[in-house]
Amino acid sequence: MKYFMYFLLILAVNSCSTLLPKEQRVYDKPILLENGNNFSDWLNNKKRRTGKFLFIDKISDHDVIVKYYSKHKYFANSYIVCSFRAYTDDEKEIKIENMSYDIDNGCDSEKLAIASNRGSCNQTRGIIGPTSVKEKNKYLLPCVNEFLNKN
Repeated sequence: MKYFMYFLLILAVNSCSTLLPKEQRVYDKPILLENGNNFSDWLNNKKRRTGKFLFIDKISDHDVIVKYYSKHKYFANSYIVCSFRAYTDDEKEIKIENMSYDIDNGCDSEKLAIASNRGSCNQTRGIIGPTSVKEKNKYLLPCVNEFLNKN
């Protein structure tokens, strides 16, 4: 009975975890398109520079969902995978919203090198966070910044 109560307690605690509200899961620094580039140029540049670590689902010519595998290992040989919506309204500034992250259990750069379009490395286990500003700053923003600094 004691173990059953612990199980119920753990289940209750995990069930109560919720993501930060959408308005707190936006990237608040400006991402400006430069040198006459448009949104498609920016995406193609990211694909070329991040290659196997990046998956993009196109919603429209100016709106995509990005899934980026961080190159930095975290605990237990796992990797943070950040996901977000990137879009532009005016071809001058890119906006990022609906940011979240999950953990890939066991994907490494060697598997990524041989993976074919969401092959062996797509082992994520659902959205984990951020459930707090601390998690956002510790896990999510470093992953998004890593993706953005690949220019």
